[in-house]
Amino acid sequence: SADNLNTFKSTVKAIAARNGLFASFLPKPLPDQAGSGMHINISLLRDGRNLFDGDLAPDSEAAHFIAGILAHARELTCFCNPVPNSYTRLGANEAPQYVSWSRQNRSQLVRIPSANGDFCRVELRSPDPAGNPYLVIGLILAAGLDGITRKLPLPAPVNRNLFHASAAEGLDSLPKTLREAITVAAQSDFVAQELPRALATSISSTRPSSATPLKTPPTRTHGSGSGASASFDKAGLTRGCAYGACADRFSRGQRQ
Repeated sequence: SADNLNTFKSTVKAIAARNGLFASFLPKPLPDQAGSGMHINISLLRDGRNLFDGDLAPDSEAAHFIAGILAHARELTCFCNPVPNSYTRLGANEAPQYVSWSRQNRSQLVRIPSANGDFCRVELRSPDPAGNPYLVIGLILAAGLDGITRKLPLPAPVNRNLFHASAAEGLDSLPKTLREAITVAAQSDFVAQELPRALATSISSTRPSSATPLKTPPTRTHGSGSGASASFDKAGLTRGCAYGACADRFSRGQRQ
């Protein structure tokens, strides 16, 4: 999945450049428009059966997997949203801000889209195209597996429109700045356990120099999207269909 996503980004940039365009993968290239997300969709397969197909039992592996993602969502944010511009996207124009899940509700961090059979999946809606896809996908899978290993309970679904701030009362929020996200990750035992020591240690010494959003937007845009899939085996569980969907922006003229 990560290889395919990087290939896609390189290809889009090359084709755009040939046509006098610049393809931007900034999370929020235009201040007054919806941002560019990289939603990650994951299916769990055991013995050929999609574990997200059908009802979601509270003690099922699928439920524990979602619980793991929710439990570590704040710790994952600096990897899923790694630049200051990322935080102008979160919480605006249908991008999530709060740690919650539901079925089909697009205001949630995690949702289960309406699908059948092999297409059943869980969707994490916070990541953006600025993230390193190898770290993003790897850490999301590790978070879900931690939920299965520890049999974490899945909280009740939040069937409210979280685009209204009053509806989010009592919910944890994702970090609102890159500085906050780095602090959360640097204090995380989970991150320290999953990442190589040198990489985990470097997080605590990283400090963003600026949280200023993009001020000079491109003048013309066109949209595009991507998808990729992969599967990994561990203890008989296949984690497949990790799709990365990016809404990309092209601007004509000089690189901004």
